[in-house]
Amino acid sequence: MSTLRQEKLKKTFKKEISTLLREKIQDPRIRDEFLTITDVEFSKDLKRATVYIYIHDKAKKEIVFKGLKSATKFIQEEIGRVMRLRYTPILTFKEDKSIDRGYRVIEILEKLKHEEDSREDTE
Repeated sequence: MSTLRQEKLKKTFKKEISTLLREKIQDPRIRDEFLTITDVEFSKDLKRATVYIYIHDKAKKEIVFKGLKSATKFIQEEIGRVMRLRYTPILTFKEDKSIDRGYRVIEILEKLKHEEDSREDTE
């Protein structure tokens, strides 16, 4: 269960990390790709944060995550500096697969509807 503080941190982290990725990261593995930060989850003690990222070009997923891994320390330092936290959470980046799962569910529902419409037409 998220506390009010965690919700505020989540919103601020998403904004600040997005800004860093867009404006300060020079690594072309990250800079040249279209990424969306979909969520940030914190440990209860707020010492760890998992940042969920949706990568729009699936073919470059591995390259992007290598770039994120190499930029993690820089991102953590910048977050600590900008947000003036006593302890900056250790960041972990993970792929957000929920959007793809959502698209897959929509495809299945559309297929079922199409099949149902086809059965009704033949009756």
